[in-house]
Amino acid sequence: KLEAARRQLRQAIHLFLSKEDMIAVHTLATASLQVLADLGAKAGLSSMLKNPELIRPEKRKFVADLFNASQNFFKHADRDADAVLDFYPETTAFYIIDAVTLYTALSASKMPACKAFHVWFSLNYPDVFVDGPYKDYASELVANDPTMRDREVAHRLLIHLEANDA
Repeated sequence: KLEAARRQLRQAIHLFLSKEDMIAVHTLATASLQVLADLGAKAGLSSMLKNPELIRPEKRKFVADLFNASQNFFKHADRDADAVLDFYPETTAFYIIDAVTLYTALSASKMPACKAFHVWFSLNYPDVFVDGPYKDYASELVANDPTMRDREVAHRLLIHLEANDA
């Protein structure tokens, strides 16, 4: 299962950084995250997006439905064949970073795709992180080279990392 999640996550990152179809990216990312969240729960690790203990008990179903709406919409049509979804592709990056974090903890390694995505995410969402050296480093990277925020640059980094990892 971990290998399947790794492969889904790697492909989701490649497609995301190459600006491919966000529905395909989202579907791969959420499938990987679900497996990683399930494996993580058995290992005592929590998903940022799928951890019900972070949510008040009376709001858990609402939050779970909200987080799973796109994933379920793209996978099923048995009960809602004519439904319409307001899809927000920018949320996909948060599913991917959650999966990256879980995969890294579960595998005790960081595949090149995870490294490249982590750099891209850190540079594009620096305010998500707490103040400290990591956030300062990300801000400094962008100040020195604003192109570091570009997906194309991150994708080139990923290809370089994978070539050197082989």
